[in-house]
Amino acid sequence: MAGLLADAFTVVSFDRRGRGQSGDTLPYAPRREVEDVAALAAAVGGPARLFGHSSGGGLALLAAASGLFPVAGVAVYEPPYNFDEASVDESRTFTATLRRLAAEGKRGDAVALFLEGVGMPKEMIAGMRGAPHWPAFEKMAETLVYDAEIMLGSPDGMVPVTAIATIAAPVLAMAGGESPDFMRTAGRTIAAAAKNGRYLELEGQGHDVPAAWVARELKAFFPPDT
Repeated sequence: MAGLLADAFTVVSFDRRGRGQSGDTLPYAPRREVEDVAALAAAVGGPARLFGHSSGGGLALLAAASGLFPVAGVAVYEPPYNFDEASVDESRTFTATLRRLAAEGKRGDAVALFLEGVGMPKEMIAGMRGAPHWPAFEKMAETLVYDAEIMLGSPDGMVPVTAIATIAAPVLAMAGGESPDFMRTAGRTIAAAAKNGRYLELEGQGHDVPAAWVARELKAFFPPDT
């Protein structure tokens, strides 16, 4: 994605808190990740253009609404928000279980629960647990809780429409035409809540959308570097 955008923008991709080469000062809160984004924006300079995929989209929206730094635009692809009390309760139980497994050192079980929660078949997860790359997934166990907490970041655990309504910059919410209905509903809800929002559906795409498809839309949406 960065390579596809680099001819039009100054592109910064980063390891989120607790991943890759980034530190993980505790205690965690979604606000800390928002502050991380603000620190990056200050280091790069100029109004930021934010893009996030899945829970990264939830973080991008919270960051844009924070008022901590100037934002020229924010685009998201399929942040998986809840839409009713039953799904919120389910998400809170899921997050609590994920947190408990990670705290107990059951990293493999935590990763398996997360993957199952995002729709991966159990038989595929079982096969992955014996693969050479599985230990790399286990290292992410504690930070998977962060993804879940980002998506529960509004007071009622649903789409944070009140926060989104405060974003002055243009907002682009994207979803795939082949994705579950709730993903497309989230996109429409985000666009409707924003002061200057637009919903875009990518025909024939799902949650694992090719980078080239998204990069094309980001180039059309964001103002270029001056």
